Amino acid sequence: MKGLWIILLALLLGASILAQESSTRTAEIIRKKNNKKVVAQVKSDEGVFYIDYGDIIIGRVKTVGENLLTLEDGKTYWLDKESRLLRNRAPAPRDELKPGAWVEVAYNKDNTDKENRPYGMRLLLLDKAPEAKADEERSYARIVLSDQPPNRVSVKFGEDAIAYGPLALVEKGVQEFVRLSDGSASVDENTLALSLSSRSTPGSVEVDQGKSKAFGSVLEYDNESGQASLAGPIRLERQGEKPLTGESKTLTYNVDDETLLLQGDLKLVQGDRTTTAQSAIVREKEGLAFLFGNPVKSVSKDGTVQGKKVRYTLERGDIVVLEGVSGEFQDQ
Repeated sequence: MKGLWIILLALLLGASILAQESSTRTAEIIRKKNNKKVVAQVKSDEGVFYIDYGDIIIGRVKTVGENLLTLEDGKTYWLDKESRLLRNRAPAPRDELKPGAWVEVAYNKDNTDKENRPYGMRLLLLDKAPEAKADEERSYARIVLSDQPPNRVSVKFGEDAIAYGPLALVEKGVQEFVRLSDGSASVDENTLALSLSSRSTPGSVEVDQGKSKAFGSVLEYDNESGQASLAGPIRLERQGEKPLTGESKTLTYNVDDETLLLQGDLKLVQGDRTTTAQSAIVREKEGLAFLFGNPVKSVSKDGTVQGKKVRYTLERGDIVVLEGVSGEFQDQ
């Protein structure tokens, strides 16, 4: 019965939405700094769209039992094996939930035990006292979106970049984030219980910006920082006058300034030119990348150019060394 209220509430609140075409099934987070939107979406009829609604309260742990959690304000929540304990959005061992720890509790006040205690759906361990006022209640939602290739879930960052993957998890509350990865989700027709399987698979997540595409394993967006980090290995592609391919260890997209940051063993191949660096800032709208390293090294049939900072033209692969120039050139 625990999942029943979730589906019923979703049907009551979203009946008019679900009656429309499936492309309207979306989950949205708004960046408060500039009102840019991050929107996850399922487009096909075969896709899964599942919502857990609840409330959030932040407090310090007073006591922890096998199936009960009591905060210092005296409020108690019942737990079961499906109650998720997280730290920095990753699963944490249950023994880390100790008296004195700060915790963000997402709970369902409509799902109570015999003592009328609300159900603790998700517990988030905090590393320090929160900026939000303790005991201040806020709304909570966990939205799961799943759609298998060739459809996939899409996550749009503002108007400039979009990512694709089979499984997206969106959490809205005090801490808001999106996680996009390989995996799947399904809902049992009899119990209405959610079954969720997430995997880290190289190349399963795609990030597109302009003519540039990047492929990695898991993308995590933190709404507080406005950054979406794609775990590697990263594979790069760019169409244009001279197609470009490349690789790096990680990629970070900044929603505010609409730039890509590539880090770790960066390699770009374009025509007969191969360029290596430690990192790069890609400004797709300007058609430029700024490469950094000690040194950045670019090799072509005409010779080798090195520098600590290099401006790279994405369309043609032309380079200008901005700092620490040196080079070797072939005789004509």
